[in-house]
Amino acid sequence: MDENTPRGTIVVEKVHVRAGPGEKEAQLFELFEGNEVLILRVDDDWAQIQFPGAFTGWIPQSAIFQNFGKNLVLTKFSSTSKLGQ
Repeated sequence: MDENTPRGTIVVEKVHVRAGPGEKEAQLFELFEGNEVLILRVDDDWAQIQFPGAFTGWIPQSAIFQNFGKNLVLTKFSSTSKLGQ
């Protein structure tokens, strides 16, 4: 990832990271307020994130504050949009 890769901080006490963009998707792991993540892409109200150690999953955009890189969080992309495309 380069310096333009969006990064964010979890701003809710606890968020369930899911296998896909939706509340019905399987829960993979949890993140907590203050955790730093990379923002890989967005799909409607969901952001695909990567947590250090290569763990990836989806969280609601409302659970993250983007603090670095190209602004993706408040922009809607199609489900096929990826960073750099």
